Amino acid sequence: PTIFVRIRDEYERSKSPYPQYLSLPENFRSSVPVIDSVNKIFAPLMTSRFGGVDYTKGEALVKGTIEGEVASPDTVGMEIYHLPNTPEEQTAVAAKLISRMLKEGTPVADGGQLRACRPDDFCILYRSPQDLGDLCRDELVKEGIPCNLSSKEDFFYYSEVATFLALLRVVDNPIRDIDLATVMLSPIGDFTMDELTQLRLGNRRSHLWPLLLVQQDEKSLRFCNLIRGLRQKSAMLAVDEFVSQALKDTEAEVILTAPPETERRQRRLRTLITYAAEYIDHGGKDLREFLRHCEIAAENKKGPALEELGGDGVTITTIHKSKGLQWPFVLLMDTQHQFNLMDIRQGATLMDTQLGIGSKLRVEEGNELRYRQSGSFYAIARKREWESKEEELRVLYVALTRAKQKNFLFASLALNSNGEDKRSEWAQKLSCELTPKGLLPQAAFRQMHFWSWISLALLCDGFLPIDFSQGQTQRGAIRLNTEWDEEAATDAAEEAIASKEEVEKLVQKLDKRLKAVYPYQEATQLPTKITVTQLTHQEKDTKPYFSEPSFTRGNQPSAVERGNAMHLFMQVCDIQRAAANPQAEVQRLLDAQYMDERTASCIRPQEVQAFFANEIGKRMLAAPKVLREYSFVDSIPAKLYRDVGEMVAEEPILLQGTADCILVGNDSAVLIDYKTDRIQEMSELVERYQLQLALYRHSLNKILPVPITHCYLYSFHLCKSIEVPESALKLKNEGK
Repeated sequence: PTIFVRIRDEYERSKSPYPQYLSLPENFRSSVPVIDSVNKIFAPLMTSRFGGVDYTKGEALVKGTIEGEVASPDTVGMEIYHLPNTPEEQTAVAAKLISRMLKEGTPVADGGQLRACRPDDFCILYRSPQDLGDLCRDELVKEGIPCNLSSKEDFFYYSEVATFLALLRVVDNPIRDIDLATVMLSPIGDFTMDELTQLRLGNRRSHLWPLLLVQQDEKSLRFCNLIRGLRQKSAMLAVDEFVSQALKDTEAEVILTAPPETERRQRRLRTLITYAAEYIDHGGKDLREFLRHCEIAAENKKGPALEELGGDGVTITTIHKSKGLQWPFVLLMDTQHQFNLMDIRQGATLMDTQLGIGSKLRVEEGNELRYRQSGSFYAIARKREWESKEEELRVLYVALTRAKQKNFLFASLALNSNGEDKRSEWAQKLSCELTPKGLLPQAAFRQMHFWSWISLALLCDGFLPIDFSQGQTQRGAIRLNTEWDEEAATDAAEEAIASKEEVEKLVQKLDKRLKAVYPYQEATQLPTKITVTQLTHQEKDTKPYFSEPSFTRGNQPSAVERGNAMHLFMQVCDIQRAAANPQAEVQRLLDAQYMDERTASCIRPQEVQAFFANEIGKRMLAAPKVLREYSFVDSIPAKLYRDVGEMVAEEPILLQGTADCILVGNDSAVLIDYKTDRIQEMSELVERYQLQLALYRHSLNKILPVPITHCYLYSFHLCKSIEVPESALKLKNEGK
């Protein structure tokens, strides 16, 4: 301000008509009561000595005339609540005050007419981001009032944003246990803590993802398929496109955005798409780098600004961010918060353009070395404190000039240990700073918070110390309240309870309808057709494994290729020739183009020779009829597929399969299944494939003219065969 004051004084002293000083004192934002109350606060406080300007007739605000403007009937421009509670408790009072005004429909002058107030007509101001922002938001949410905390620091810590980012980190790397547990316990995974605990108890040293992969329950399968699908899409889509797709696939905009702030939660999630697009525009690459970018932004508190989300709720912001903005009603919180002057005397040396350099002195006191302030150091520190408090006074001016219709100020004074109310006594001591002509020269400088300055101004305006603790006092456009209207608050609370009961009844009604179960719901979840392989794999307790990359094998065929080649050979070979000369039969099939050279190279003649030397091979050679790679389609009841209720137990499911070999005799048949698994004992094959053979026998007995009396498994790896016992060929629920 001193720069403007100096230029103004130079122009006023100038005899030349140009340049000249033109005063613009009109305020077109605020109402007459707001302007009058602001002038009463700053007239005694802001002087050329403290504040940089004399808040006199030339600097005080003047109401500017607007054609067609309608004035509010309220003549109070500043309402002060000086309550015996804590700063945390005053946020609840502020939320109840806003709730009451919304229910009463407090009139707001807007566009030449009066209308009922809305949540976006209110702004709650606080001095710094660490003060009361989160508490105000929580109290407003309790009252059911939408709000917007305009801070970049909080974006990544909202529950819906944090949960969705945890999902993206799981997609990037499923081995991240903490993120995976977060997603599993969220509505996306819908796992309970008990389920997660049971999963961890399965193997305490393993990561969660491998443990989850081997689970066969429907919830685990659905969740694993979701993560697998997202991982595939993340490799093909740009980051912003993938974030958008992930929101759709997980339905996060629905299940992570519970009331009462559903719309705002949805907007925060959609902001991630915009944030990812901006990241791509600035040269960003893949999902992993985007997640790292978000982590750095969260650490530096530089996320997307929440004020960009818009909406119609109460604005919660800092005084600094409110510059240039306006609202009908402004609530300034925690005016008794102490000024932060910690940095003024930091360091051993201070510098000033006018006072020069000041250093601390080292003084020996006994065996200790201490630092004492020199005269120059004290003078510079004193000047810095003076300038810092002048800036705080200007910040208060900004806060009190944001309101169009009314300011609400909150000051808290906690009672002492004896429960005594010291508000009047405190005001009495503060009145010692007054003289018949106004404040003492350094009275404003000696104060340590906004409320002290406001109290000094109130005392100068005619308020008495006793007014600071007894009821309600109004002088002009300023009203001082020292009690919260409990009766009105109780009425509002009772009304809210009645409203809540109505809402609960409606919720119960909706919940009953939403939880209505379609009696044949299980049938909608059954497949219309399934292969024997799919059904048996569903039952097998296989462990997750990672296949060996092809480049590590060179040109060597894989185990799958060898297995497919052996099955093809046993299907198309002439069994008599194969038994006599396996190598020649392989060459014949190669020449006849039944197989290519790579497939032929997978056939091991010694294994073929061993098969026909086995009892099973001999029975094949002697059988009157041999069916090879015999495909069939059957219908099985749902109860053989899995455990289901009685209503759908007999629902038919098509079962498709292919039997390796069937030896059909005159009065019975023999089923043979080839296996190329690398095993140690034949009992392993029985354990793995007994269900497969049971299903084959169950279906083939309906088709073949003779019953299957024996089922065999043959291992090309061990060159052995084993008959599957009758007890292992019974299907579960088959007799039910």
